Formats: sequence, structure tokens, C-alpha cells
Amino acid sequence: MTQQVSPPGLVRLDSGGTVRFPDEAARRFLERDGVPCEGRKLADIIGPAAGAWPPDGRQKAAVGDWAVADLSIEVRVWPLPGSSNGEFVAVLTDVTAARASIASLELTETELRAAIEALPDGFVMFDADDRIAFYNATYRDFYGECADLIAVGASYERCLRETVRRGQFPEARGREEAWIADRLRQHRDPGGTIERYTSDGRWIRILKRRVPGGGIVGLHVDITDNKERELALLHSQERLEKLMSNAIDCVIGIDSLGRILEFNAAAEETFGYLRENVVGREMSNLIMPEEYREAHRNGLRRYLSTGETTILGRRIEITAQRSDGSVFPCELSVVAIGSSDQPGFVAHLRDIADRRLSEKKLRQSEQSYRQLFENSSEGIFVIQNERIVLANPAAESLMRDRQRPLVGTTVQDLVMAEDWRELREYYDREMRAEGMSRNMELRIRSGGESVRWFAFSGVSIEWEGRPALLSFATDVTDRRQKEQDLLKAKEAAEIADRAKSDFIAKISHEIRTPMNAVIGLSSILADSVLDPTQKHYVRIIEESAGNLLTIINEILDFSRLAAGRLGLEKSPFNLRELAESAVDLARRLPGGANLGLSAKLAADLPDVLVGDAGRLNQIILNLLGNAVKFTAHGTVTLSAEIVERRIDGIRVRFEVRDTGVGISPAARIILFKPFEQGADEKVSRKGGTGLGLAICRQLVELMGGQIDVESESGGGARFWFELDLEPAPAQGSVAPAILATAVAAPVARRLRVLVAEDTPANQIVARAMLEKMGYEVEVASDGGEALVAAKAGSFDVILMDVQMPIMDGHEATRRIRALGGAAGRVPIIALTAFAQETDREMALAAGMTDYLSKPIRAANLAAMIDKTLTRQATPAPLTPAAGQLDIEALVELREAVGAVSFVQLVFKCQQDAAASLAEVENAVTTGDVVRLRKAAHRLSGLFGQFGAPQAAVAAGAAESADDADIMHRVADLRRLGPAAMEALKSWSDAGA
Repeated sequence: MTQQVSPPGLVRLDSGGTVRFPDEAARRFLERDGVPCEGRKLADIIGPAAGAWPPDGRQKAAVGDWAVADLSIEVRVWPLPGSSNGEFVAVLTDVTAARASIASLELTETELRAAIEALPDGFVMFDADDRIAFYNATYRDFYGECADLIAVGASYERCLRETVRRGQFPEARGREEAWIADRLRQHRDPGGTIERYTSDGRWIRILKRRVPGGGIVGLHVDITDNKERELALLHSQERLEKLMSNAIDCVIGIDSLGRILEFNAAAEETFGYLRENVVGREMSNLIMPEEYREAHRNGLRRYLSTGETTILGRRIEITAQRSDGSVFPCELSVVAIGSSDQPGFVAHLRDIADRRLSEKKLRQSEQSYRQLFENSSEGIFVIQNERIVLANPAAESLMRDRQRPLVGTTVQDLVMAEDWRELREYYDREMRAEGMSRNMELRIRSGGESVRWFAFSGVSIEWEGRPALLSFATDVTDRRQKEQDLLKAKEAAEIADRAKSDFIAKISHEIRTPMNAVIGLSSILADSVLDPTQKHYVRIIEESAGNLLTIINEILDFSRLAAGRLGLEKSPFNLRELAESAVDLARRLPGGANLGLSAKLAADLPDVLVGDAGRLNQIILNLLGNAVKFTAHGTVTLSAEIVERRIDGIRVRFEVRDTGVGISPAARIILFKPFEQGADEKVSRKGGTGLGLAICRQLVELMGGQIDVESESGGGARFWFELDLEPAPAQGSVAPAILATAVAAPVARRLRVLVAEDTPANQIVARAMLEKMGYEVEVASDGGEALVAAKAGSFDVILMDVQMPIMDGHEATRRIRALGGAAGRVPIIALTAFAQETDREMALAAGMTDYLSKPIRAANLAAMIDKTLTRQATPAPLTPAAGQLDIEALVELREAVGAVSFVQLVFKCQQDAAASLAEVENAVTTGDVVRLRKAAHRLSGLFGQFGAPQAAVAAGAAESADDADIMHRVADLRRLGPAAMEALKSWSDAGA
């Protein structure tokens, strides 16, 4: 029944809100219990719902149940148009029915929301502006970690982009913008079904529709289980198809009438038919020769009627036929499938034509191998359980003196007892198939007292179903005897070679010892007061001694080269300085002052190269010396240029060109051979050993280069050689001492020098040279006297001869170093007439500071003392200054690892360095040099990596110092280490 709605009432109100002139309808709403409404304030009648007076806008509404029972009245108030007294007019309307409809709608909405929330699927509604208007909890749960984005009023596009950014949809990765654009299109033009895979492994099916008003509703269904079942079924079908299509055998399915249902790829290839052309046709008419078809049909009928068969479940061999009519043997296996009322069969067929052919070839091969086995000249036999079970005639004949056959004999009975253990291990290893098969040689008793050597090898096989060893043996007795003879000859040659080297070294020592006195005393004598004739004679003695020393050095170099004992160094050197120095020395040679000597190096040659500067200098000086020797007038020019540039370096061509006597074709042939000076008489008259050019050639070839000469008799000569050299690193990373030879500043004080020398003449030479330099000299005649003298600790330097009676220089040095304190730290310079590289290594290993070979020149001795004492007194200069960092290296490290990782690395470096510096202090306190050296090693790596080169060098110096000197060396590390860490911390904290 439709509720009766009362007509609206109209009331006039004065400015204070008092009722004036209500109509009848208004009276029905406003008057209760007979109390008139005129003269009363409207707000008093309505009550609290009326609000404040006067109205604050064009109109004011108040709703209440105050006028008539069970009625809801809406009151609206307007200013009265044209009123000069501020009057108002109020309209009262019955809204009881409207309110009831709204309540009903609200109840319906509540019930609808409850129903949607109860849905097992996700539900969402978007308004016309594409913002979420409503959703249920299931929809929100679908989005897992992105659920915080789901809210009323949230934009669909913003939510979509954020979920993609968070990785909610794996399929969007790598093509985010295109994927988002596609989803927006599907959303704004709904109608189809969308399936999405989420990051938590679920599949969601989305159904969307537009609704009146422009909004969109969507239903999200979890189809993960369905998808998994679909995928499982799909995979099962794919596996079955792959099994069928990739089966090596032919697979053919037929029904109860013998018609083809399946025909796989192998069957297509084997029989020459396509699947689509044979499905539905009778199999026997296609792949069986005509003579077998009726038998096949009868067998099929018999099976269907009685269940009896002769082929099901068995493997049989039949003859099959291809599409071209050719026949071939095949192996057939048939299984029944399907139900009893609708049976079917699957036939597996395999072409065995190749197998038949292989079997035939195998039989032929077995026959061939049997013939090979019987007729082989090599002994072949089979060992099983350490017993010979088969042997060919050659194996029997190898045991020429045996009276019994080999078959049945144990291997232990044949092999010498000394070799049995090795053979047994070999046999066991082969039986276990461990490692690679190898050959071995052992002795076998061939009968009686006869013992012969055999080369033996084997491989594990199966023999009559059990493991065995197929073995091969060859008599190598004669070869072994020849090898023994060659080994003895080689040992004799090595002994002779060592004897030759020792002889040369000892002869060199014996010659150098008196040469030291001759050269030294003649040099001293030449500087004394002599008349001109005497000075001339002394200079001749000095020059002759120098020539003799050159010959000795050439013989030593040639001996080392011949024995392969001459090593090469590889370090940076200044090529231009080396060339100028060599030319300057050549000018001082006899006749050099009268020649135009010069060096011309190409402008594009690097100043600094890497190679063996000493040997290069030796080659150049030898060639320059020869050029000066054979050039009476004119010019001698040293030149160098790049002839090839490579990734790893350059090839440089050096030339020494002169205007001298030249070389004849006959002389050029033998010019680089040992002890040859050239065939020309005018060349031979110049003297020399004839080893210089031979040594040059061997040195150049040792360095991977080549050398030759171009000349004609009377037309001068051009000697050239080429070497591969490497450009040195930038000078900032090369030690200055390598780039140029620095002259140590003389030690400006009177020194006390101890000379340990057993030869009286050499004592005189050393004393005279040292006293002339202004030093105080004390002489000891052997190592024992030197040790006693050194204990006082009053010497600034010790010159120690290596070879002395009673106690040699090496032992004396070791004992002096063991003294400790100042006496143990005194610099010791080795003096030796031995000139081998190993002699220098032995001297340094014994604890000597440096090494000087005899004969001793005064200038060389002075330079060595100055260098040694300067190095001892003043620590090596360190660059940069204390606490300064290699900022370039630090920036490079930061760019390599990234800013965040760099900060972490610096912090870790500071921790590790602090711990290692503390370890240094503890080790210094306890005197533990082992712990101290380990801590210094760690700090050397840390400071080097983190741009503190000075502290790194100090740590390296402490690490490499000997036990007697390490406490002295560690002082720099204790000073520079903390300074470097403080600088690193300041630089890092500044955010540099």
C-alpha cells in the first residue's frame, strides 16, 4: 500500500524567526496538542534540529519527527524576496516516504556488500574516472605485497604502474612500458578474458565489463589449480608426442582391422611414406612383402576370435618392404592396447640391415684379428688372475730359452723379483680401470739364467666373461744397453763440462788475484812522482793489464754462454744516456780521439726502454771498439731506429758504421765464429782473442734478435743488430735511480776501514788506495782475524776477500752479522777474483752489503764505498712526503669499486692497518722478528693498495731486512704508518 504524502506547508517568518501567517498545511505540521504556532519561534517548535538563527545561506534545511507522529518533515528557509524588514519564508515538506526508500536502499546495499565480500573471487568496481569505488578483501589479497595500493579512490593506472615497478607481474620484466600500455587498453575497452601470472606463483583470470554511468566492474578468479592441471596435461601430451616423434624405432599403431592409426617420424623415414598418406590404410598392404600379407591377416583374425597369438610380447625378425618396393630385415615387437571390445595394437620395428652388416664385418674382423694375433712380431698375451691364459707365437718365441709353454704360467714366475711389485700394482690398477694406461719396462726370465728387458703395456678387457689384461711385450734389451752407454757418456760429458767451468773460474781467480796487484800498483805508481820515461812504461803496464783483463772477461762470458749459464736481466734504462756513454768511452780508446765519433738516435725512439742494459752496452762497446781499432781516420757512427712497432713493444735496429779498412768476403764468413779475427793480414795484426764478435752474436740471439755485417775490403764496415725492446712505463712509476745513474755524494768524514785480504800484494794495493782517499786502514790476513777485529765495532766499512785460508769471507761475514748491535750492522763489501753471477749471489746470501770484483780500480772502490755508506746512513728517499697520499690511485680505486664499496673498503683498511700496527708494536716489545715480519708484510700490501706509497716502502723494507737489521728498519714504519692512516682518514672524512 502506497503511503499518503501530505501537501507541503508555507510559513512567513519575521526577522527573529517568529511564525507569522502559516497556511493550513503548515498548521498541520507545526501545531501539536492544540497549541497554535503563530507568535512562536520556529526554532522553538522544531527543537535542536533547527540549528542557529538566522540562516547562514540562501536556505536552511532541518529534518525531524516533531510535527506529526510517524512523519519526517523537511524544513527549508529562504529570505523573503522584497522584504524590507528582513523577513523569511519557510517551506515544510513531508519526506517520510523518501526516507523509508533511502533506508531500504541502504539495507539492500549492505546486504549486497556482504554478498560480494563472501565471494571466493576478487571483485572490484571503478568509477567513471577510473578510480576504485568498491572492492572486496579477496581482490585485495590477490596482490600480496602490493595490497597497500588498493584503496577507494586509488587510480587504476597509478596502481598498475606501481605493481609493475615492484615486480608483481614477472611477464612485464624487460618490456614494462609496452606491457602497461597493453593492460591499460584491455582495461579501458573490456570484453575479453585476461590471464595474468603473479610473482607469488598464482594464475588469475580477469573478467571486466562496463556498467551504465561509465564505470567498470571486474571479477578476479584464482585459476592456479586449473593452470597446473592444464600444464600437466599439456606436458604429458608433449612428452608422448616427443616420445613418438623422437623414437629411434618405427612406432606404428593399428586398429582391430589392421588399419594404421599412428605413424611416427622414424617410420616415415624408414618406409618412405608420409603420415597423412597412410593413416586409415591397411598396414600389411604398405609395409609387408606380398607373400607375408595373408599370413598376417589370418593371424589377426585368429587373435580377435580366440585370443591366441604367436607374436605378441615377443621379438621376432621379419622382412619389411619400403615404399619403393625394396625389402630389408627388421626386428618386430607387437603389444596389444585398448579394450576388449575395441582392441588395438602398437608395433615397434627396427631396421637391422646395418646390424646384420656389422655382424658380418665383425666375423671378418675377428678372422683378421686372429690372423694378426697369430702372425704379429710383437708378443701378445692375455693375463687373468695373474696367470697367462693365451699367448701368440711371437710371445712364445720371445721366451726363446724356455722349455715350457707360456699358457698356464704365472706372471710372477717370469718377472724378476725386483720388478714384480711394480708390475703387480700396474696389473691391479688396470683391472680397476684407474687412470691412463702407460708403458713400463721390466726384466723377464726368458729361460735358464737369461734375463732380458721388455717394454710392457696392457689394457683391461673381458675374457670369457671375466676381467683380464690384454698385454703387449717387446724385447728392448739391445736399446736399454745403448741407453745405458749413452747415459754414461752424458754423465762423463757433464762432469767434463763442470770441470771445464770450474777450471775456467779457478784460472780466472788465480789470474785476477795477481792482476789486482798489477793494475792497482801500476795505477798508484802512475800517480807518483816519475820521470816521463818511467810514466810511459807504467802506462804501458797499465794498458797491457787492462787488455789482459778484457781477454779474461771475454773468455768467462764465452764460457758462460757455451754452458747456457748466462742469464738476462729485464729493467728500465735510458737508451740515449747509454748510447752517449758508450760513444764517450770509445773516444778514450787508442786512436779514438782522432776520429769523428757520434751517436744518432731517431727522434721517435722512447728515452726509456726495458731490457738488459748491461748486455746491450757490452754489444755496443764491442762494436764501437772494433770500429775504432780498424779505422785510422774518418768517422765512426752509432745509430738506432725503430723498424717495427708491435702491441707489446718495438723492434730497434742498431748500427755501428765506420770508414775503416773494411772486411773481405772471405773474412765475413768466419767473422762471428769463436777465436776468429778475419782472414786479412791487416786485421789479424790488430790482435785480440777473436771472441768479441762471437760473444756479441750469442748475446743478440739470446735476447731474441739477429746480427750481421755489410762491408767490402777497403770500403768501411756497417755492423747492425736488431732487438725487441719494451717501452718503459711513464716516468712517474719508474724509480729515478733506473732512469739515470746518480753519483753518490762523497762521505765527508775520515773513515776507518778494515781490509780482510790474505795476499800481501793486494793488501798493499788496498791500503795504498784507501789511504790516498784519506781513510784509516787496518788489515786482517784471514776471516778469523777479521772477525776478531770487527767485534770492537769501530769500523765504518769492511772490505772482505771471499777466498781466504782458515776462515773464508762468507763464513766471516755470517759470524760478524751474528754479533748484533753496531758491529753486526757494519757494511761489508765483498772483494773477489771470481766473476761468476753465482759468486755475487753467494756473497749477498752470506750477508754482505755489496760486491766488487777484482782487479779493483781506485775510482770503482771509492764509488762503492760512497754508495754503500750513503745508502746505510740515509734511508732511501720516499715520495711523496710523509703522510701524503697518492690521490690518483685512490680515485681510480673508488671508480673501480663504486662509492659505497669504497667507503667500506677504507673502513676495513683502517681496521686491518690498526691491528697490524699494534702487532708491530707488540713484536718490537718482545723482540719477535717473525711476528714483526708478518705484520710488515700485511701493511706493505694495505698501504700499497690504498695510496700510501711511503708507508708501503717502509713496510717492505722492514719485511725484507735480515734479523739483525729489522729492528733498525722498522723505525720508519712505526713513524710513517700511523701518519698514512691519519691522512687516509682525513681525506675519506672530507668526502674527497
